[in-house]
Amino acid sequence: CSVMGEDGRLWVGTNSRGLSFSYGKRNDIERYYRTDSGLTLEGSVATCIDEDRDGDVWITTERSGLLAFDPVTGSLERYDNKAIPHFLTSVCAVGDTLWVGAQNGLYRILLKNDKVRYYDRFENKGEQVNNRVLSVRTDSKGQLFVSLVGGVYKYDDSTESFYKTGDSDCVNIMDFADDGAGNLWMVSYTKGVYRYCQEGGSVR
Repeated sequence: CSVMGEDGRLWVGTNSRGLSFSYGKRNDIERYYRTDSGLTLEGSVATCIDEDRDGDVWITTERSGLLAFDPVTGSLERYDNKAIPHFLTSVCAVGDTLWVGAQNGLYRILLKNDKVRYYDRFENKGEQVNNRVLSVRTDSKGQLFVSLVGGVYKYDDSTESFYKTGDSDCVNIMDFADDGAGNLWMVSYTKGVYRYCQEGGSVR
C-alpha cells in the first residue's frame, strides 16, 4: 500500500518489513522498523495508509493495529485504544473522523474525543452478510463507501447506517477511486474492473 502526502512524502507500507517514505525531489529513503516506544513492525503487514486533514498519517496493519505518524515531531506510535483490534484492513480519514476496516467489521473513531463506534451488521435484503471489510474510501463529494466480502455499501449519514449499492453481489472489491465525473471505478479480486454510476446507482 502507498499514499502521497500533502508535504510531498511518498509513504509505502510493506509485508513484514516496516514502513518507508521518501520525498519526491530527493533520493533518500527513511525506514521505520519499529515505533518510537519500541513496538517492532517486522512480521506485520501494512494494509492501508491515509493522511488526515492535519497532515497526520494513519497506517492499518495486520498484527500491529493502527499506527499514527506525526509529521511535526517525526514520531510513529500505535494508536492506543482497546476497542480497536490489531488485525486491520483499511483506513479512511474524513474530517476529524477515522473509518477503520477490520476482519470483523468497521470502526468509526472520532479523533477529537477518541470515541469509537463499531459497525458489525451489514444487511442485504434482510439477510446478514459477511462483515469483513476489504476497503474504505470516499468519492470526490465526500460520500463514504465500504467494500465487504460480497458487495459494496454506501454510508447514509442521516441514519448512520449502510445500504447496498447496485448489483454488486458476490464481487470482492479490493479498492476503488472516483474519476470526478460521477463514476466510481472498482477493482475486484478476481472479476476485473467495475464502474459504479452514482447517478443511477448501477454497477457495470
